[in-house]
Amino acid sequence: MSQEIHVSIVSHGHGEHLELLLNDLAQQNIAQNLQLSLVHNIAEQTPKALDSLDFPYSVIENKTPKGFAANHNLAFHQPPEPDSARYFLVLNPDVRLNRSALQDLLQAMTDAADQQLAVLGPTVFDEHGVQQSTGRIFPNLRYLLKKLLGSEPENPIDMRNGLAHVDWVAGMCMLINRDHFQAIGGFDEHYRLYYEDVDLCLRLCQAGFYNAITDQSQIIHQGQWQSRRNFTHLRWHISSIWRFLGKMRRYKQTMNKAARTPS
Repeated sequence: MSQEIHVSIVSHGHGEHLELLLNDLAQQNIAQNLQLSLVHNIAEQTPKALDSLDFPYSVIENKTPKGFAANHNLAFHQPPEPDSARYFLVLNPDVRLNRSALQDLLQAMTDAADQQLAVLGPTVFDEHGVQQSTGRIFPNLRYLLKKLLGSEPENPIDMRNGLAHVDWVAGMCMLINRDHFQAIGGFDEHYRLYYEDVDLCLRLCQAGFYNAITDQSQIIHQGQWQSRRNFTHLRWHISSIWRFLGKMRRYKQTMNKAARTPS
């Protein structure tokens, strides 16, 4: 049996959310094409819902907590057997999936038939049915200042044939071409939390690939928004922003230099 998708979930005491998501995975139309790496970032009970899974899975118990990037890289390099997946799916534990969500996402990736497509994300709604902004432009300082002041610039999505090219895809659900992910070294583990998804997509673009979202697959995300309530998370958020802006500045300088250099 071919496992098309290697699912990576990191739990940081998510308990109830995790049980619901695992039940959703067990009921997927393409459950036979999945494999799962579950990382417990802190000590917690093994989810009972693992017993309902009919596909290979492994559980990784961290001795000390790691960041988002380090945990998903760890899952990537420790898949359950057999390791035959073509795609790597980063999935938040506070996500809910309808029965066809992953089948629809995989189908949209397959229909694109484009090896340059590196990351594909679904259309995301909150628990109240309000659509979330999950395919975005790379932020700059002006964009972030406007967002801080409550006037986030509009980011129109040009959806054509069920697909829209975007700069980056939000990390709560990212279907990633495994070869491309491995080629650029996975997530940058210098990020403790926040902007790992933005950074990954930037480096994929630098490598000549592109990212997109689709309206063919829809999920629900029950976001926790910890950076708005927790000082440590806010500090991590700000630190990640500055790290990314530094990378973006160097990227633009490289691009400008290349444009000025005669061929």
